[in-house]
Formats: sequence, structure tokens, C-alpha cells
Amino acid sequence: MMRHHIAELDRRLAERWRQGRMQILAWNSYGARLDLLMLSTSHLHDAIARDPFLMVGPRKFSYARMRRALQTLGLRPVTIELPFTPGVDLPEAAVDAAVRRYGCTEVQHRGIAGFEIRGIQKLDPMQAAQATAVLWSRVVRARQLLVRSGLDIDLVSQQSGDTLLLWSRQIGHKSDTTLFALLLLVLADATLDRMTEAEAVAEAQAAAAHAAAIAAGVTPPPAPPTPAQQAAEDGLDPHHGSGLVAAFHVGSHVEMYPPEGDRPGTIPVAMGEAVRMIRQMLTIATDDQLLIGQFAAPLAEGPIRQGRIYRMVDTPRFISHAQGLLDRIEGEKMGGAALNRLVTYLTGDRLIEGVFTIKRYELDRPDGLPCRFFNAKCTLHRLNAPPVFLGLQNERIRRAPGTTTVYESPQPQPAMLWPDDPVSDAEPSASAG
Repeated sequence: MMRHHIAELDRRLAERWRQGRMQILAWNSYGARLDLLMLSTSHLHDAIARDPFLMVGPRKFSYARMRRALQTLGLRPVTIELPFTPGVDLPEAAVDAAVRRYGCTEVQHRGIAGFEIRGIQKLDPMQAAQATAVLWSRVVRARQLLVRSGLDIDLVSQQSGDTLLLWSRQIGHKSDTTLFALLLLVLADATLDRMTEAEAVAEAQAAAAHAAAIAAGVTPPPAPPTPAQQAAEDGLDPHHGSGLVAAFHVGSHVEMYPPEGDRPGTIPVAMGEAVRMIRQMLTIATDDQLLIGQFAAPLAEGPIRQGRIYRMVDTPRFISHAQGLLDRIEGEKMGGAALNRLVTYLTGDRLIEGVFTIKRYELDRPDGLPCRFFNAKCTLHRLNAPPVFLGLQNERIRRAPGTTTVYESPQPQPAMLWPDDPVSDAEPSASAG
């Protein structure tokens, strides 16, 4: 019966959507009556200018929030009489998810991970398809590893050329830190594979040189040092690379649902500030580099509520919180050895033994807004196996883009989000507003 109710609601919403000419931005219910806030797609930008938080948060508005929005925009609600009662015969979450597909939704704080396969433009179509399929398989394996560790994540993906964007359907601090852990596991998987391939090639070349020397009746030459041995002689960490460039940022973005047939689909696309930051970082990053944007994210789970005060953490503290999740992956197998610990940190200059600064990079984006970010590195410790290094050391960064400064991490500060349109708990549906 619930499936029938969802299908009926979807049919009614599709009729009023008018093949994308209208946007359904909010809803509320009175018994079996569903009130919708709708406006023309061509007027969406003007409406947001008048009500900046119109697309933010759950699509179910409180009674007072709906009334204020309609008055601000000079609209009347569009009413649908349903053969069932929302919230009774069909959960409010299902109604909210259905309405969300017929409009735009802004998420103010959500983590997005981005990957770019370097050199894919130079490959022929079949090679490019193979490289993309390999990346997808790494994402699936990383997610399965997280699930075995009790860290499930409901992923959404967006592929554009050589760039793959990932984010979680869930909203909240834990979802974002879990996504960051997944990004590191994907890089670890790629690096371990390349390390295995490099070692196999080196062994084959050494064996061929040995056999050729014996056939020629001369003394076989000593085996050349492996990349890891050469790096140790140079005083550097052994670096095999992942073949990927990765970036992570927590920020705002807008979700829309492209049509599938004559109705919106179920997979959203993302655009906005967070996506622009990811693309900018991927553009300026060098091979095998991991960049993380400068951001402030609330320590909260679920959608942000109006008029509430949240504790905000910056990028270094976000990394510290993510480390707590990474420690739960201990004992899982990667590259033929069990994981001992995955440690990540932001790079900088060494002051004294064991004490480092944090370098922050800043440059202007094409849209004129600043792009501030950090270089990150991760060390994968394994039992009975040498450590594996992800990302680039500070010494390996060939050039510092833009302006470089030393970043001082401030103490976490509380902040009220959406301060100009608070909703009091005395209003009928404030918890859903």
C-alpha cells in the first residue's frame, strides 16, 4: 500500500511540475490536503534573492515558515487533495524525498570528495573506460571495507570527463568524516596496486638482465636499488604514487534531479561553491597530490535547523575527528597485509623534531573568489610490511601556487546558522522547519 501511495504522490507532483517549467520548493499538510510552494523555474533566481534560505534544509516547512515565504514571494499555495494522509499513511520522510526531486535544494555544509585520473585525455576510449572502471572498483572496495568496520555510507556520484565527485546522501559531521576516510582508502588501494606493479616490473627487468649476463658468459650485474631503497638513500619517503589527484572540501552546494523520461530521476547532480572549490583544487594540484580546502563545519548530525547555535570546527580539527574513524579500520587487509593504522595530517615546515607548521595556500579562482586550501599526506602502516605513503610530502611539492602562509588553527567557535530567519520552538512544526 505504501508503494501505491508513493506512486500516486509522484503522479500528482509530476502533473504540477509541468515538464520542468515549475519548481516545487516546499510542502506542508493538513490532513489529506497537501499544500505546495511552487514558482516558475524562470523566476527561481529572483525568488532566492528575496528569500536566501528558500532552498535550504528539509522541504517540509513549518506553518509559520510557509506563510512567511508565500507572503515574501507574493504567492498562494498550490493544493493537492490526496487519497491518503501524509505523516500517517505515508511517512513524512517519503513525502519530503518525493517533493525534493521536483525542485532545487541547497545544502550549506556537506563534504565532497573529488578524484581526477591524470593523463586520461591521452588514452584511447577503451583505455579511458578501463581506467574509469578501475577507479569505480576502488570506490566499491573502499566502501565495503568501511561497512565491515561499521562505517556505512550512502554514496552519490557525479562523473564529468576525467573527474569523479562523491558525496553522502546523509547530512552531518560523521558522514563527512566517513567520506574523507573513503577517499584515503581509495588512494591507498591505488597506491598499493602501483607499488605491486612497479616491484613486478623491477623484478622482471633484474631477472632479464641476470639471464642475459649468464648467456653472454659474464658476471651478472648487481641488482639495481628498488624505488623504495633509492628513496631511503636520498633521505625521502618511498613514493610510488596513485595515478590520481584527489581533493576534499566541506561547503555549500545545490542539488537538482535531472529528468529521466518525463519525470525527475533519482540521482541528483551537484553544483555550487563546494563543487567549484573541488574543481579548482584538482586543476592546480600536481600528480599524486591530495588537497583539502579551508572550511568551517558544524559539529552536527542531520539537517541544520534555523536559529540554532552549533560548534564549528576548521579543517585541521576536522582531520583530527576523521582520525578517530580511521583508527576503527585496524586489522582490515590491504595489499596482502593487515592494516595497523592510517594516519593523516596537513603538511608544513619542520620547526623542531616532531613539530611542524601547517602551510595554507591561497590563490584567486576564475570567478574572483579566493581559494584557500592545504596539502595533506597520509601514512598507511601495515603489519609485517613497509609503510605506504599517500599524497605528497612538503619537500616534494615542486611549486607553491599563489600565496603561502602559516595557518594557526583557532579554537572551535559556536555560530548561529541562518540568523536572519530564526524559527522558534513555539511554532507548530519548528522541528521540521
